[in-house]
Amino acid sequence: SDEDTIVRAAHQGLKVLFDIKSVFFFLYDNEKKGLICKTTEEKNSSFIDDNIVIPMEADKSLLTSSLTQGKPLESFTGFADAKPIIIDEQIIRFVNKEGILCIPMLAHGDYVGVIVLGLDQVELSHLSKHSMLLNMFSNNVALALHVDQVRRNQLNRIQSERLAASLYMARKVVHEVNNPL
Repeated sequence: SDEDTIVRAAHQGLKVLFDIKSVFFFLYDNEKKGLICKTTEEKNSSFIDDNIVIPMEADKSLLTSSLTQGKPLESFTGFADAKPIIIDEQIIRFVNKEGILCIPMLAHGDYVGVIVLGLDQVELSHLSKHSMLLNMFSNNVALALHVDQVRRNQLNRIQSERLAASLYMARKVVHEVNNPL
């Protein structure tokens, strides 16, 4: 029903369907033009929290590259020609796995975010057998998050229109009070 619930349900779904425990969601924020980490567990002393923003200009990052290219990228072969950037190294170190798999979430051509999975090489080879199911799963999560975003934008627009209408009526009443017949 809301962004937090959708992210928690997607996290639980990835655990159940694919037996993946290290899952992070980085959702696209249009105002900040970047990816913001959306945590699903209680806050702890980790560096990953809702304050991390990865700017889309960080084009060498696996996360932003995956989103802009619209295809899954992984760190096992993704860095063949260059060294990973610091944020990618920190995420890999934080998940305490051999690498990460970044799955883009796009809905109707709009950026929604990236699912980051912490994996070992063996887990990646096992997961590659289920790539179709994983893509369908990420597409459904992206659509659910996109619908929630559209709903929130419509509610904000309606609230601002109501506020503008009430201000107009208040001005009209004040004008009539100040100008008796």
